[in-house]
Amino acid sequence: MTTSHPPRFTSTGLELADPLPPEEEARQLEELRRFSRDSRLLASMREDLLKEHDGQWTAMYEGRFFHAHGHEELVRALVDAGIDPGLAVRKFLSSSGMILSLRA
Repeated sequence: MTTSHPPRFTSTGLELADPLPPEEEARQLEELRRFSRDSRLLASMREDLLKEHDGQWTAMYEGRFFHAHGHEELVRALVDAGIDPGLAVRKFLSSSGMILSLRA
């Protein structure tokens, strides 16, 4: 796996020290698109989900919905399904207005 160094500031602005190989750039772009789709889907379902899952942790990965009362329990469910929890959209669902969201 190729690693990239942090960006650096130059006289022309911010640039990557080592550009990503095209296949890695494409993989990261697809991952960003998937995460964005899952985020929008989870947000669009919020009102319906509140009726059954208020006060629970929720997750979405590739359109698959997961829920649990505790965060550790949710992570376990994702791992049991073969999903890296760091790649799933995870949110605490609450009608109280409290917002908790995790990535990684």
